[in-house]
Amino acid sequence: MKKKFIIFFIVLIFLIKFTLAWSYDESYSCGSAHAYAKISGTYPKCEGRKVGSYCVGRWYTEISHEGDKLYIKERASSWPTANRYGISGVKEISDGKYYLTDGPGEEAPKFIICAWDFDERGGNWAWAYVCAGYLGNENFYLKSVECLENKDCSSDEYCEKTSEDWKNWVCQYKECEIGDEKCEYKTYYVCKDYKWESKSLVIGKCGVECFVNTDCGIEKPVGDPYCSSINEVSRKYIKYLCVSNKCTETEIEKIIEKCDEICENGTCTEIKTYEIINEECVKKIGGRYSSKEECEKYLNNPLLKIMRKTTSFAKNSYNWIKENILIIFKKIKSLLF
Repeated sequence: MKKKFIIFFIVLIFLIKFTLAWSYDESYSCGSAHAYAKISGTYPKCEGRKVGSYCVGRWYTEISHEGDKLYIKERASSWPTANRYGISGVKEISDGKYYLTDGPGEEAPKFIICAWDFDERGGNWAWAYVCAGYLGNENFYLKSVECLENKDCSSDEYCEKTSEDWKNWVCQYKECEIGDEKCEYKTYYVCKDYKWESKSLVIGKCGVECFVNTDCGIEKPVGDPYCSSINEVSRKYIKYLCVSNKCTETEIEKIIEKCDEICENGTCTEIKTYEIINEECVKKIGGRYSSKEECEKYLNNPLLKIMRKTTSFAKNSYNWIKENILIIFKKIKSLLF
């Protein structure tokens, strides 16, 4: 039986990028032998949520074929060749979903698929193949990411997208909920982007009341002025202190005025002279006591009474001697002469 060698006619097909599904076939017959190859494929699809060129999930293509074998090649820079034994330099696969990315951080590659068929009967044989797809040794710029929004993550996670590199967009565990606050000793933290952010020490938070004395208040007087000595006017003040970030207060005394003469009832005044109990008080005190009560106290002093009597006795003795000195002298002279 005479065998006929069949020269296979190859159809090279470039598909428009946004064609969602496509199908191509090729056949060849020789006598009773008939070979038929057909492929069907799709533009990459997102198995998950798609936003623009991003897929929260994996990119895949749905492919099927008719014929003996189905092949695929990623990032093919040229179309493959075939013979009666098949197609070399490509990977044999089965119908169904073919995943172009395995997980987040990957881009879907361009790809081509091929179907090949061989038939031999009645002493004749024939083979045919067809290839189609997206020729090129680069990617589609279709990106697989773990998340685009918080809803792409579990309830206790959030989508971390602070990085400009989309490959680092991942679901991360929430340290806190936005708006939460906490204290660690005196350090104040707020929840920002689901992470704890330290604000260090903040007045009014975590028991921190102050940094400096003036944070606690301005020194203020309490009560009325009073005489702290015979010629000084003083007043009590509340002084505020910041100690270990806590406000405390203490009472201090301040001299607010020094008197030229005398302090009386919390004010500086002139010295007053009183008409005193008797003349002796005036002479002894010289009008220098500020009240009758003080003068009386002076006069009623037991020691002063003794001094008064002594002084009075000495005074009377002096006056008697003075008045009688001439008489005494004459008496003495008469006795002697």
